[in-house]
Amino acid sequence: MFLLPLLSLLSFIPLLALLPLPTLEAAAVTISDELNAINELISTSSWTTLEQLTSMGIQYQSTVKREENICLQYYKAVAEYHLGKVKASIGDFRSATELCSGAANLGDIYGGLAESLLVDRQVRASIEEYKQAIRYSETVARKTMYEVKMEKAKSWIVDFELHRVQEPSASDFDLCSLNDFSEAQYTQLSYTSKKQISDNSNRANNNNYAAASPPSPSNPSSSSLSIGLISSDWRVHPISTLLRGMIQHLASKSGVELYIFSVNDIKSVPNVDDGWWLRNITGTVGPTNFLDLKGLDEAEMTKVIKHKGLDCLVDLNGKTLGNSLGLFKHRLAQVQVTYLGLPQTTGLEYMDYFVADVSALGVDWMSEYFAESLALLDSNYIINDYRNLQGHVPKRHPFRLHAPQGRVFFSVASNFMKISEQSVEVYANIMRRVEGSKIGFFEYKGVEEGRENLLREFERRGISRKRIVWIEQAPWISHTWSKTCVDVWLDSSGKNGHTTGLDSAWSGAPVISVDQGGGGMNIRAGMEWSEVGHGMKDWENLGVAVGSDSDLRMGLREKSQGRREEQGGPFDFKAGSDRFVNLLKAMVGAHGFHVLKSETKNGIPAEVEMEMEMEVGQPLAEGWNELVMHPSPSLSWKDKESDADTVIKLHIGGQHPSSGWTIVDVSPRAEVDLVTGMDDLSVFGDGSVDVIYASHVLEHGYHGVEPPCGGGGHSILATLTEWARVLKRGSGKLYVSVPDLSVLAKLFVDPRMSAQGKFKIMRIMYGGQTDAHDYHMVGFEHDILEAYFLEAGLCNFKAVEDFGFFQDTSIAVLDFDNFPKELGLKISLNVVAEVCDN
Repeated sequence: MFLLPLLSLLSFIPLLALLPLPTLEAAAVTISDELNAINELISTSSWTTLEQLTSMGIQYQSTVKREENICLQYYKAVAEYHLGKVKASIGDFRSATELCSGAANLGDIYGGLAESLLVDRQVRASIEEYKQAIRYSETVARKTMYEVKMEKAKSWIVDFELHRVQEPSASDFDLCSLNDFSEAQYTQLSYTSKKQISDNSNRANNNNYAAASPPSPSNPSSSSLSIGLISSDWRVHPISTLLRGMIQHLASKSGVELYIFSVNDIKSVPNVDDGWWLRNITGTVGPTNFLDLKGLDEAEMTKVIKHKGLDCLVDLNGKTLGNSLGLFKHRLAQVQVTYLGLPQTTGLEYMDYFVADVSALGVDWMSEYFAESLALLDSNYIINDYRNLQGHVPKRHPFRLHAPQGRVFFSVASNFMKISEQSVEVYANIMRRVEGSKIGFFEYKGVEEGRENLLREFERRGISRKRIVWIEQAPWISHTWSKTCVDVWLDSSGKNGHTTGLDSAWSGAPVISVDQGGGGMNIRAGMEWSEVGHGMKDWENLGVAVGSDSDLRMGLREKSQGRREEQGGPFDFKAGSDRFVNLLKAMVGAHGFHVLKSETKNGIPAEVEMEMEMEVGQPLAEGWNELVMHPSPSLSWKDKESDADTVIKLHIGGQHPSSGWTIVDVSPRAEVDLVTGMDDLSVFGDGSVDVIYASHVLEHGYHGVEPPCGGGGHSILATLTEWARVLKRGSGKLYVSVPDLSVLAKLFVDPRMSAQGKFKIMRIMYGGQTDAHDYHMVGFEHDILEAYFLEAGLCNFKAVEDFGFFQDTSIAVLDFDNFPKELGLKISLNVVAEVCDN
C-alpha cells in the first residue's frame, strides 16, 4: 500500500476529523486535486495550517523508503518548497533556503529557492537557480517572470550581460503571475505589456472583488477620517522611517483616527535588533491602534481590518517581499490606496487610487497606464521627517573619509540593483572630463559579489579602480551625516530620487539627476530637490559643469542646504502630512475619479465642471478640499469679476505666484490659477484684461499647420488675436519676451563658442523638451515679431531692455566658459504693445 503523501492530506482537510487514518491512507487522489488543495491554502494565506500539515507530511514521508513510492520524493520536495514559502513569508530566509534546497524539477520550486537566496544576498547562487526555474517553467508567462527576476538578480552584481526576454501576450498572464512580479521586475516590462496586463488582470479581478462589500464606516455621522496604514516593514526600513513624522502628526491630529497594521515582522538585517523602530511606532499610536496581524491567515486578517470600519486603507509595500496586496480584494475600506511602496501601477482594479504628485507623474499621458485612479498632491508626495530625526546633521562638521577623496568627490547613493549600464557610462564620462575626481559607492549588503564587476566596468571605460572609493554603511542614526563628505551626488537613471535621493539632499550637497521623459514615476520622483539633466547627455554635461566649477558647486550646495528649512518643502513633514490627509478626504468624497489636491486662488471660480458619473456641482463632504484633474471653470470670469474697478493681470506660463497676478498655464502645477492653453482665454470677456505678460512662451506656438504630435499646441496668430480680444482698448498693455534669434545665431556661429556653449544655445532655440509642451516651434527677431503683432491687431510695438516685473528669462544674460563675459549679451527680445484703435 502506498503511503499517503502530504498533498493528499491537504485534499481532504474537511475530512480529517471524521476519517480514521487507514481510510485516509487508502484514498486515491490525483496530483491535480492535491495541487489544487495546497494552492487553496496558499491563496487564502492559511499559513498556520499549511505549516503544520507540510511539517507533518515531511516527517511522515522521511520514514519511507524511496522504492515504496516513485512519486514520494516529488511530494516531499513540494512539501518542503511550500514550507519554505511559509518561512520566507515570516522573514526566516535561512530556513526557507534550506527547505527549498530539496527542490525537484519544478520551475516554481527552483524559483522559490532562487528568491530566498537573493534576499539573503547569495546572488550568484540565486542566478543559477533562476536558470533552472526558466528551464522547467511550462508557460511563457512563468518563463518570462523568472527571466525578469534573473535580470534583477544580475543587476545586484553589476552583470550587464544582455539576456533577451520574450515578452508574453496579455492572455499569458493571470492574476497570480502578475502578483508574483516585484516592483523592479514589473518596471522592466514595456509600457504596452503593462497596459495589456493591467487590462487583463482588471477583467479577471472584477468578479473577485465586486461581491466584497466595503465595511461600514466606524462613525457614519462623523466628519472625522479613519485611516489605516498597512505594511510588512515597520522596523528600520526606508518607508517606515520616512513616515515616522507623519504618523506622529496624524496620531495627535484632531479629526483623524489612525491605525497601523503590521502583516509581518521581517528583520532588515539577520541577528540585529532593529525592532526599536517598531516599538517607537507602537508607542506613538498606542497598543489599541497598532494591530499585529503576523501569524493570522487571510480570513482572520480581513476580519480584523474590516472591523475598524476604515474610510481609507493605504498600502505601503507595493510588490515588495511580504506585501499584502492580495488582502485588498476583500474590500477592506471605503477607499483603497497604494502609496510609496511601488512607483508603478499595481495592475489591480480593486486598488482605487495611486498617490503621487504633479511633478513626479506626467498626468496628461501616464494615467492610461494605471489601473488605479490618480490622486496627485501639488508637491512632494514623499513626506520626510529628517528635521527631527536627522536635525543634528546641519550642525556638525562634515564627515571625512579615511580614503583620499580627490579634487572633487562624486558619489552614488543607490545600491547596485538600481545602477544601469547607461548610468555607469555617464559616471565614467563625467570622471574622464573632470580631472582628479573620484567616485564613491556604498557597501550595501551583498556588495562583495558585485564589487569586482563594477570595477571592471569602469576600467573598460578608461577609469582606474584607484579612483573608486568604497564607503562603509553607517548606523541609521548617522547615515546622512556620513554622506556629508560628498561634493556632488550622481543619481541613477533607472529608479532615481525617492528615499536615497532625499538622504542625499539632506546631506547638503547638490543632487544631479536625470529625467529621460516617457518613463513614469520610476524615473521622476525627486525632481523637486535635484538639479535635473534632460536626457543622458544633458545629465552628463550637467555633472561635468558642477564638478568643474567650484563657484557653481558652492551655489548649488547653498541652494540644497536651504531646502532643509523650506516651508512646505520635502522636509516639512507637518505640511506634507496635512496635504496627504486632505487628499485622502478628497478621494472619499470623489470616490472613483481622478483627484488633484490644490488650492483655489485669485478669484478663480471654486465651482468646476466634473467629468464624473454624478451630477455636476454635487457637493462633497463638508469641509473637504477637492479638485478634479484638469478643471474647467464653470463660470465666466466677467461674471465672477463684476467690479469694473478690478484690475486683471495675467501671467501666461508663470512659474512663481506674485501678488495681483493670475498665472495661466496648460500644465496643472500647484502655482497655476487657470489651467488652459495660451490661445484660449474664453473665461474672460472682450476688453476685460488690463495686462498680459508672457515671457518665453510664444515660441512654443506654431506658425504653419498644426504639428502632428508633441511640441507646440497653439497657433501664434490665433494666440495673439485672442490676447488682443481680451485686452482693454486704450489702456491694456501686452508685454512679450521671446528668445532673440538674431542674437542666438551670432553666438552659435562665433568661433570662440565651446561645444558646451553651443549645446546651451541649441536648447534655448529649440526648447528644453522637458515635457510634451516644452518645444520651441518658431524663432523670432524684431521684424518677424512686429509683423505678427500687426496682423493680430496689436500696435505701438516698442522694444525695451527690461519690463521691471519679474526676475526671469526676459533679463537673462548668457555666461560661457572661454567667452568674453564683458559682452553681456542678452538673449531676449522684449517688446510692449497695445490693441490697435481699429
